[in-house]
Amino acid sequence: KFPQHEWTYEGFEAARKSEDHPLHAAAAECYALGKKVNFTTEYGAMAKKVAETLIIAEDEAQAFVDAKESAFPVAAAWKDDVIQEARGFGLVRTMGGAARHLRENLNSADGYVASKAERQSVNFKVQGSAGEQTKRAYGSSWKRRLSFKYDAVFVGPIHDEVVWSVGIPDLAAFIAEQHSAMIQPYGGMVIPIESSVSFGPSFGQQVEIKGPTEDAIRKGLQEVARLYDWPRC
Repeated sequence: KFPQHEWTYEGFEAARKSEDHPLHAAAAECYALGKKVNFTTEYGAMAKKVAETLIIAEDEAQAFVDAKESAFPVAAAWKDDVIQEARGFGLVRTMGGAARHLRENLNSADGYVASKAERQSVNFKVQGSAGEQTKRAYGSSWKRRLSFKYDAVFVGPIHDEVVWSVGIPDLAAFIAEQHSAMIQPYGGMVIPIESSVSFGPSFGQQVEIKGPTEDAIRKGLQEVARLYDWPRC
């Protein structure tokens, strides 16, 4: 159980990110469970599905769902707005304008089919828009000719990440340009887009740095060397 003073965002993140912290394991588990609750409920899952996902009792899952909706009341209202948009127009659009037609399923007499279409409308609004952002990022990387300017090979998009293999001497310059491609404006959003940066010898051995600065990259390489005995530089 976390001491009261650890229940700040900064305290929790310090515990989650530091393997040496005595509460690291507990914080990492809480983070993983919270993320599952957030994503499953955002796409329409109810307590029964959350219980199955987390392998817990349904009443405990309902408490998690209630806590999430209490913390983020606007999210539920936003989902309702998206569903009404889909029902009103027979389709739903991403923030970039791509459309998914759902009129037939939304008007189905089969309650399961209609309910599924409602969940799909919300999912498409979120995941479709996120997919557009990712495509814009690696499209911008191509236009910047990053694979020609640097010792870099594009691996591909993995969910909401863009993955490259980059030579260490080019790392700082490359990260600066790639990060710029990741945070470009999208969809008229007012809140600035942020993107994290991590690197390491493999997908499972990564260090996340605080910003794409040369100093942060240097410290990140030192941390990689300490944790994974790589790179030798």
